[in-house]
Amino acid sequence: MPDTLASLESLGTPVEVAAIGKELKKLWTADQTRTRATLFNFAVICQGAAMAENTELLSHFVRSHAFHALLIGIEPTISADEVKAWINAHCYLPKAGAKHVCCEQVSISVRGNVRALLPNLLFGHLDYDLPLTLWWRGNNLADLDSEMWHWVDRLLFDSQTWTEPRSQFTALRQALGGTRTVLCDLAWTRTLRLRQALAQMFDTPDTANALQHLKRVDITHAPGARTPAVLLLGWLAAQLGWSAHGARGSHLRFSGGDTDIACELTEVPGCDVSKVELASDQLTVTATRTNGSDFLQIQVRDASGRITPHVMPGDCNNVMSLLNAELESWGRHRVYLKALTAAEGLL
Repeated sequence: MPDTLASLESLGTPVEVAAIGKELKKLWTADQTRTRATLFNFAVICQGAAMAENTELLSHFVRSHAFHALLIGIEPTISADEVKAWINAHCYLPKAGAKHVCCEQVSISVRGNVRALLPNLLFGHLDYDLPLTLWWRGNNLADLDSEMWHWVDRLLFDSQTWTEPRSQFTALRQALGGTRTVLCDLAWTRTLRLRQALAQMFDTPDTANALQHLKRVDITHAPGARTPAVLLLGWLAAQLGWSAHGARGSHLRFSGGDTDIACELTEVPGCDVSKVELASDQLTVTATRTNGSDFLQIQVRDASGRITPHVMPGDCNNVMSLLNAELESWGRHRVYLKALTAAEGLL
């Protein structure tokens, strides 16, 4: 296995773990042209080989977010325990003549018995007066001690990358138990603007009535993007009070009142979710997006065949845009939890 520590020069100045606090004080007192800005703790847990990549991502957020960053790279498969640390600062100049505004980053590489070592390393290097947002980019939640979750205010993760989402969601629920942690799923964030656009198409009394009598839902998604498509379907089911009747591959059925709703998931190369069609006897709403386009093309067709076109903003699917959207939102994501409950059995 290659030594991932050899390629971590971008993490900054190597320091002893026990001296991190003292070295951070030196970092700020040594240069009076810089000022430290911190509103929340932002911890990122990733595989050790991804530490440099995540440092690059963190360096781009300083203009829009003020945080104390703690980057932890884990390698639980290494037999011998080893911990190494670095400190760094990400800065920008808000205007000519002003001080540089900086966010500090503590980076820690943990090899070996990660489950035992991680809690003290994480909680020993936070600003305790500030909330904690943790971005989990690891492979296995079992690497973490369950006691950690009692201190995490917001947990960011991306269920689209999971190979077995149903079992992994079950493991996540068991790990969190009754904690206050808010779940922030980037797979859900990927359809934010699509959901907003679809909701706007049904905001008049006539169209709202059609929404209550949907008979068909077709969703086209890219290979590997079934999870956001199913969460989108779960959102519809939760908001409209549908009951699921199971899934046979890409064919799913729901019931709402006296109406049966047939749902089809189709896998086609393209955007994560490239097409959604909601159909009732009175109205059909179709939202499409092609690769390379920043916009949703929406058609609303009534019972007479008249078509009304709309152009709406599309979702940004790169990691930085998704993460920015989550860091700007401090809601409880209750709608997501309802959608997940409705969709979990269909994943």
